[in-house]
Amino acid sequence: MAAHADVSLCPRADVQVGRAERADLLRPVWDGSRELRRVERPGPPGTPAELVAGGVRSTSG
Repeated sequence: MAAHADVSLCPRADVQVGRAERADLLRPVWDGSRELRRVERPGPPGTPAELVAGGVRSTSG
């Protein structure tokens, strides 16, 4: 993430998003109404990308 300057995909601490707001943001993931996005690391040429995480995009904070 840092290599691609995409800090929006990092975990958020309580100081960035409070517990109640984070629970609201994650509720659709836990109840299955929102799918996780694949976060992949490109592999060497000719090899598939490696799945490194699953996440959701948030416009909060």
